[in-house]
Amino acid sequence: MIKTYFQFWTHLFDTKHRSSRRDVWIPTVINAIILVIALIIIGNAGGFKGMSFDTIMSDYFVGIWLLWVVLSWGIQARRLHDLGLGSAWLIILAWVVPLMWVVDAVAGFPYENQWEYINEKQNAEIHAKTEDYKQKNGIA
Repeated sequence: MIKTYFQFWTHLFDTKHRSSRRDVWIPTVINAIILVIALIIIGNAGGFKGMSFDTIMSDYFVGIWLLWVVLSWGIQARRLHDLGLGSAWLIILAWVVPLMWVVDAVAGFPYENQWEYINEKQNAEIHAKTEDYKQKNGIA
């Protein structure tokens, strides 16, 4: 397991070979654990003065996540090779898959729409914001 993890780091930009599922998932799980631990430590340390916990966590998370995406391109290319596909598929997939990441990263609208949150507290907060907005702007 440790050998697989070190191979991930020593073959970051190797796109001429193959990688098994084990070669992908062991580093993914270990890096996810490291990410969670790092974010907990950053959150418990209080981050930086004058910044909210949410801001600190989102900035660090996005930075670490982008680093992870860039560093995983090599292993993704090797995984595609293991599936019998060329590295060109990585270019195709790199343009399609991140579109969902962009959608996930964009903030939602702070007013009611036809869909609800799973959390009832969030529904109540959004309803209150919508009612305040309607009153301030004279909307019936």
